[in-house]
Amino acid sequence: MDVHQDYDDNVFISAWFAQADILASPRVKLFVTHGGLLSTIEPIYHGKPLLGLPLFYDQETNVNRSQQMCFALSFDINDLTKASFRETILEIMTNNKYEQKVKEISQIYHDQPIKPIDLAIY
Repeated sequence: MDVHQDYDDNVFISAWFAQADILASPRVKLFVTHGGLLSTIEPIYHGKPLLGLPLFYDQETNVNRSQQMCFALSFDINDLTKASFRETILEIMTNNKYEQKVKEISQIYHDQPIKPIDLAIY
């Protein structure tokens, strides 16, 4: 059985994706994440708003902090429905405040007096 037959032509399934490369694409407008630390920092770096679905450990704290900073929304995985998920995605996609805020934070993140590689070498 072809694993792709149940999906539209625009869906690609793989065991692993290069997350940073995907986030760097200008076609990506929103990142749905569990909210782990790197899954929060990389979208900030690339200026992408988040929809967090935290599951355990630091994920809830990271997603809550992102939401407090106004570039994310979150869900309790136990309360997730198809309709609420769709509604939240549409809220982030149509309300420019999320993208504007994460781009502002991204710009601050990139504004460093020393390049990270030079700092590491030092």
